Amino acid sequence: MKSIFCSIVLVSIIISNSWAQEDLSSKKNELLLGINITQCMVGDFELHVMYSIKSKHAFTIAAGYDKNFLDFGRHWPEDKQGHLESVEQESNDEGRYFWGNGPAGRFIYDYNFPRKANRSNYFLSATLIVKEHNYKNYFFGDRGTSRSESGNQRIYGLTMCGGKNFNTSHCVFRFYVGVGIRHLESSLSWPGYNRNGTLLPAKDFNYSLTAPSLDFGIVFYFRTRALKD
Repeated sequence: MKSIFCSIVLVSIIISNSWAQEDLSSKKNELLLGINITQCMVGDFELHVMYSIKSKHAFTIAAGYDKNFLDFGRHWPEDKQGHLESVEQESNDEGRYFWGNGPAGRFIYDYNFPRKANRSNYFLSATLIVKEHNYKNYFFGDRGTSRSESGNQRIYGLTMCGGKNFNTSHCVFRFYVGVGIRHLESSLSWPGYNRNGTLLPAKDFNYSLTAPSLDFGIVFYFRTRALKD
């Protein structure tokens, strides 16, 4: 995860410098700090650092921690494990996507259309996402079976969005909607347990899931330098 974050930072610095060299005296280049209000409501707390170039291009790096308020997984101690059959086929595998928490980060490129007289403008953006959702001793199973499951999970995503910026002298309010794809890679483990004097062995296995996603939300940015008319 650290190597991915470092790569994102390095690429963004190189790209930003190449754009800035076109016109080093441009006063339209600016730095903004922000948060995604919608993501914070579901527990994904990331600080956004945006570098806007000539009001047309913008590159954003965001990093933080996803507490994942949508995690409704139930802790299930090892001593409560039940009869073992083909639990993987009987259970809702997709539910793992919403389990666990961990570090999160994203890289965003924006193309901004010209501002109107009221300072609002439309934009298109592409976002690369990496986050981890790890958990320990969660309930997994149904139909009379149960296992205590722990997992280390990584989520990769790509999203294409469109929306509108509302600009003031000191801040930007951004409304967006888009579609994308998410890919989940899970490394899972079930501990062994004793059933009626018989020791059932532990099991380690991998699971993956790819699914479309719908994104929408509100982002607030604070300008580090007031915008002048």
